[in-house]
Amino acid sequence: MGIGQRFSLFWKAFFSPEKVFEAEAKGKAAMADGAINNVLAFLIIPIITLLVSLFSPLPDAIGGLSVGIMLLAVLLILTFIVAALYHFVAGLLGGKGSLEKSYYVLSIFNAIGVFSYLALMAVYLALLGIMGASPVSEIVLLPVLVVVAYTLIAYLFYMLGIAAKSAHTVSSLKGLFSFMVAVGIVLAVILAIMFALFGGMVLGALAGKSALAGVPY
Repeated sequence: MGIGQRFSLFWKAFFSPEKVFEAEAKGKAAMADGAINNVLAFLIIPIITLLVSLFSPLPDAIGGLSVGIMLLAVLLILTFIVAALYHFVAGLLGGKGSLEKSYYVLSIFNAIGVFSYLALMAVYLALLGIMGASPVSEIVLLPVLVVVAYTLIAYLFYMLGIAAKSAHTVSSLKGLFSFMVAVGIVLAVILAIMFALFGGMVLGALAGKSALAGVPY
């Protein structure tokens, strides 16, 4: 499947999620296709880090691109872990499906979610540019942006339920629950690792401030 065909698939899945996700779930799912979809979805990250590094006071294109590629690699690993955990939890709830199918179907959802919000922000910035970056235009556009963003979140949850149902032949509610459990486990592990690495430093700094607070000057 070419790049153009993939973007066409994402477009169709956004407007006809039931039809597209069910068709893709019945097809031959491949890990490679899921990985390519996720790369397309998160490719924006190295692009952003590259642009930020180029326009920084001390431009470092190689460093910015390297950071972006590292973040992209981490996200690709995390998407696989989430898909594997989702597959496991959905299986416990009576779902039937392969890990390849779960990973592939969720990769389509990942791409739709990322591109939807990129499109939303692009439209917002374009309207802001047309109206002029003033407090009045921001007051007018910001509430609209918030309403559209929350509506999009609700629609993406609906789409996620359809994707989960198609991938594992479970109800939309069980599919959503399985996905949220998978994401929750990953976030808990990430937070635990961060606390193990930096928690001591933060607690030490807080303890130092408390001790200094009691010292008279």
